[in-house]
Amino acid sequence: VQLPSPSPGFFSLRVAKPGPLRPPLVAALEKHGHRVAADAGSAVLARNKVTQPLARDRLEALADDLGASHVVLYQVSASGGDARLRLVAFDRRSGMAHEVTGTAPGARGLVGWNTTTLPLLGAIVLALLLVAGYFILRGRSGIVVEITLDPDGSEEAICVEVSASPQRPAIDDPPRWRKETRKAGHEVKGKSARLVGPRTTFRVPPGTWYAHVYGVYVRDHADRVVPPIHTRKIDVARGKTAVAQVDLGMPVAEVQIAIHDTRRGGIAVWLDNDLADKVYTDADGRATLYATVGPHTLVIDPGDMRFEKPLPIAAAQIKKLNVNLVRERRLAEVSDGLTLGPAEHAPAIEPNAQPLPTAATQAMPSDSIPAGAATISDEEPEVGARVLGRYRIDAELGRGAMGVVFKAWDENLERTVAVKILARSVREIPQAMTLFLSEAKALAQLNHPNIVAVHDQATDERDTYIIMEFVDGTTVDRLLQERGGKLPLRTALGVIDQLCSGLAYAHGKKVVHRDIKPANIFVSRDKVVKLGDFGIARVLREIEIRQTDVRGTPLYMAPEQINGTNINHRADLYALGCTLFELVSGRPPFLDGNVMAHHLFTEAQPLSAFEPSVPPALDELVAACLVKDSAERIATATDIQARIRAIGAALPR
Repeated sequence: VQLPSPSPGFFSLRVAKPGPLRPPLVAALEKHGHRVAADAGSAVLARNKVTQPLARDRLEALADDLGASHVVLYQVSASGGDARLRLVAFDRRSGMAHEVTGTAPGARGLVGWNTTTLPLLGAIVLALLLVAGYFILRGRSGIVVEITLDPDGSEEAICVEVSASPQRPAIDDPPRWRKETRKAGHEVKGKSARLVGPRTTFRVPPGTWYAHVYGVYVRDHADRVVPPIHTRKIDVARGKTAVAQVDLGMPVAEVQIAIHDTRRGGIAVWLDNDLADKVYTDADGRATLYATVGPHTLVIDPGDMRFEKPLPIAAAQIKKLNVNLVRERRLAEVSDGLTLGPAEHAPAIEPNAQPLPTAATQAMPSDSIPAGAATISDEEPEVGARVLGRYRIDAELGRGAMGVVFKAWDENLERTVAVKILARSVREIPQAMTLFLSEAKALAQLNHPNIVAVHDQATDERDTYIIMEFVDGTTVDRLLQERGGKLPLRTALGVIDQLCSGLAYAHGKKVVHRDIKPANIFVSRDKVVKLGDFGIARVLREIEIRQTDVRGTPLYMAPEQINGTNINHRADLYALGCTLFELVSGRPPFLDGNVMAHHLFTEAQPLSAFEPSVPPALDELVAACLVKDSAERIATATDIQARIRAIGAALPR
């Protein structure tokens, strides 16, 4: 009868395996003339209440139950890699029991590895190694902030906060804040320090950090707030200590701005191109900026225009400036000091993202921007702000007639998206708004790798939003600018090939783009071509009815679009032909004079007139796309794609 082996400890690496002991025991007993019955199971032991320590009456009951004259009980336990054996022989007739114990060193088969504990212990060891490796690889990086106090200051309450965000800690009531901070006393905790000395050290992982030196001190009998220019952006290398030096006594001028306008609060004000230091006026139209000695440019953006004014700073003193925007608007027609309409920033470039910069997904290009159309609301979202409760704004990508496009992080689905906030000019025109929302619903049904996807459309109490796929790449328009105005023939054919795939899919869904041109074609980093801005031309038409000052020329517009009659998918094929013409030759078919009239009445010159090296088949394809009568024009994007591929296959390798 096998007695249960003692239970091993939780962290025991070895366990007993008694099975291999039975055959030699049976052989030894049979050798001495005993007839051995089969092993009794654990149920027999339980039925006869045989427990440790062994009792005579229980052994007798066990023998009677089994009908045996003798009972041999054996037990195996693990002792490291050795087996500890226990044998008990009970004679039912005499009622005597004999017990022997011993150890079998290195007994093979009687002791094995504990397969329950080993994986757990392995996981624990691996986790410890990973943690240790993380700290070893991270190194002991740090930031040392060295502060020189203003020699004319006193009663300083200076603090430091090291953060991954460029946003500085706010100080609402400087006199009260200074008194409460000084009363709280010195403290260094994590990545912040209160009432710091000349040198403070912080331990941080490698990466980009902002060391914010902020606080209040008394100078000339007045409380002076430490200006934002004393924030330092620091790149910390692994295992290195970076030093940020801040001189509170450096010559810094305080620029007090008072703006007079029909709406005074919430007007954006900043210096030079440093949008990180952008501030907004209070309800009285007042804002304060800080500037070092030297030339600067003051920028004021109330929403419908952008005012730029030279601002030389000659000394570290308080400089007061009054700006009357009502008067400046009246002078705008004869003054070069105003930039009417939105600021046309180039799309943001991702760090370390060569060779393709980030495309401003769905941002309207400047050749169709009505003046002032990029105003979205009284207060634009800033970097770090959240819209619709889930999209964190990371950067502005671009502005156009339809609104402003931001790069954002979807905190629910954990992905990067493009968030377009519609311009006020769209929201204030009911026909344009209705048309746009219907277009957005249709576009949301399009799901194709060569079309910029529309994920969602939403509205809150202030703005209307379109959530789109974020294209990490560039536009074909920018590729043309970077590469001398045209693309290699094989590259141009590849772009049009992928465009045809997206257009064929959209046309199959009864969706017409209406505004195909290089600025609306995106190329991702993995060389996928995507078509954006579907249906935008129809909305812009509603805006143009009310805003006559529209810049740019319709370089890619089909004749039926100019006439406004019988517009179908073949208008896109005409624009596709114009785009192909420009990609190969470096210019659209019509560039000089009355371009609209040329599209209506003038036959385009052959592509080979500008690029003699093109094959005749490509000349014929472009001509088929540029037929004036849409009914006689090439029929489908699939037809264009087939001919493009045939031309590409015939090109010399």
